[in-house]
Amino acid sequence: MRIFDSHVHSSNSPDAESSVMLLCEQAVAAGLSGFCVTDHCELEEYESGQFAERISQSIFDVGKAAKVFQGRLTLHTGVEISGVHHRPELARQVAGRPFDMILLSVHNDEDGTDIFYHPFDRWTPQEIDRYLTYYFTSLLRSMQLGEFDVVAHLTYPIRYITGRHKIPVDLGRYSDLTDAILRLAAQEGKGLEINTSGLSGPLADTMPPAPYIRRFRELGGEFVTIGSDSHQIHTLGAGFDQARQILADAGFGSYTFYRERHPLLIQIEEKGVVNV
Repeated sequence: MRIFDSHVHSSNSPDAESSVMLLCEQAVAAGLSGFCVTDHCELEEYESGQFAERISQSIFDVGKAAKVFQGRLTLHTGVEISGVHHRPELARQVAGRPFDMILLSVHNDEDGTDIFYHPFDRWTPQEIDRYLTYYFTSLLRSMQLGEFDVVAHLTYPIRYITGRHKIPVDLGRYSDLTDAILRLAAQEGKGLEINTSGLSGPLADTMPPAPYIRRFRELGGEFVTIGSDSHQIHTLGAGFDQARQILADAGFGSYTFYRERHPLLIQIEEKGVVNV
């Protein structure tokens, strides 16, 4: 069984704890074929968070580890960029670095506050509605700049609104926006991520859920990555069986990983890598 995890954070992300070397050791022990290190780059906090230095260190660490684990593990260099709609020129600058894959996210609101810290349990339904409209609109605006390969965790705020605070949300209210996101990704040949991090938490689902993967397929989407969004070594490669089943049920015969910004396919039925 080939497992390539396309969303992994090392200690070069402010909220992660494991070195790239330690992640590699765990990946080999767990039988993974490879993974992509996608450390955070929060553009709203680029200077104060020292993300230029963090990115450089991440690239260096991946290059070093790739030599040490050559022949045992495929290791790729990536980045997860958030805030593209706020700082597009900086996003273009960051995207010029030698990455294998760029994940696109929206983590923060207009004033730079991370979704993680929002007290959704004290918000009115109208405030939550305004926030979700802002989130999906911002993601669509960020996509239109084109400096990415894969849309990460499409329904990310639900991890906190429904998962943490148990507030039900009718995502169908935002179908015009989510359809626009999925359609643009499909038309531009971009990828969509199945983020498995919610499976083991209170959300108990992938981000996005299975219906969005089916809809992406209906709109002509071809490339879907699977990412654990691991911030600790014990979650590396988690949830892949469920993700592959979601893909198969949606009509996909493969999932995707990226090398030098180019999509490669891993067939779900263990037939190896297909160049596209």
